[in-house]
Amino acid sequence: MDTTLVVPVKELGRAKTRLGLPLDERREVMRWFVEHLLDVAGECSRVGTVVVVGSTELVPRRHQVVALDDPRRPGLGGAVRAARAWARRWRPGVPIGVLPVDLPWLASAELDDALARASASCRAFVPDHLGTGTTLVTARSPRALVTAYGEQSARRHRELGLVPLAAGPGLRHDVDTPADLRTLLLGAAVSA
Repeated sequence: MDTTLVVPVKELGRAKTRLGLPLDERREVMRWFVEHLLDVAGECSRVGTVVVVGSTELVPRRHQVVALDDPRRPGLGGAVRAARAWARRWRPGVPIGVLPVDLPWLASAELDDALARASASCRAFVPDHLGTGTTLVTARSPRALVTAYGEQSARRHRELGLVPLAAGPGLRHDVDTPADLRTLLLGAAVSA
């Protein structure tokens, strides 16, 4: 069964500030992240509808997405609540996943594999490459979706009963720090 994939995109003034880049450079980095992730999602056999929440001006016109404005409550939690409400109305019995845009090494085969394995659990998540954060969160339906993004989110997702999933390095390695960005800009590949 296909998955509703939720892609939160922060307002540009607040996006990726930890990278220490000027706003115009962060805008270009974010534009590339969004384009890459939507290209990957478009190649996945298990992704049905993509819901972008937030800065939808970064979405290239060639991509067919459901665009939801920034929610009234800012942050990732607000974006997830807005997308979950949309999915409960329009795709209530369909699996759902939440995926950040800052996964520059992600390949469609990795995402398809993770979504296939997630289907065996009511709720699941993929820990990031450090084992403390979270990239993908999934649920069998929008009603079942719960998230606990933020500091130590992997631990909190476990405590909520989400099943941790093994995943390829592209799905685990997000870009949060200047060191992550240097790795990306140097063209280095990530490994498990």
